[in-house]
Amino acid sequence: TARLRLAAAAAALVLVATSSGDVFVVAVLLGAVASDAIGFGALLLATVATVARWGSSGLPALAGGQAVLGAAGVYGTAAAVGSAWYAAATFALVSPGSWLAVPFGATAGLLVAGPGALSGRLALVRAAGALGGVAAALLVPRLVPSRLAARVAVALGALALLLAVGS
Repeated sequence: TARLRLAAAAAALVLVATSSGDVFVVAVLLGAVASDAIGFGALLLATVATVARWGSSGLPALAGGQAVLGAAGVYGTAAAVGSAWYAAATFALVSPGSWLAVPFGATAGLLVAGPGALSGRLALVRAAGALGGVAAALLVPRLVPSRLAARVAVALGALALLLAVGS
C-alpha cells in the first residue's frame, strides 16, 4: 500500500501543479493517500464546496476563474471567501504529514490563492498560498491527533459547502 499511496500522491501533485484534470480526481487520489474514510468524506465535502463556488469540477476552470476574478481566499463575497478558506483548511487537516503532505498543501494553496502565475506580484501571492498550504499540511498532523483532525475536517468541509451554496 505504500507504493500506491506514493503513486496517488505524485499523481495528485502533478494534477494540482499543472491545473489539469478534475478536482474530484484529486480528492479521490488524496483520499487514497490519507487512508482514512472520515478524512475522505471531508475531502469530498470540500471538493463539492469548490464545485459549488466555481460551477465546474475542472481544474482549468478553477485556475481560469481565479486568474480573472482574483484569488478565491481574498476576492468575492464573505461567504465565498470563507468557503475557500474552510475548504483549504479541510485539505490541510486530512494530510497524513511527512512528505505526503505536499499534495494536500498544494491543493489547499490552489483553493485559496489559485494556480501558477504570470506576473511578478501575482506569482508572489500564489507562491505564498502554496507554501502556506504545504506548511499547514506538514504541521497539522504533528499538532492535532489524526482522529480529531478528521472530524474537524468534516465540520469545516460541511461549513465550506454551506457557505459556497449560500454565496
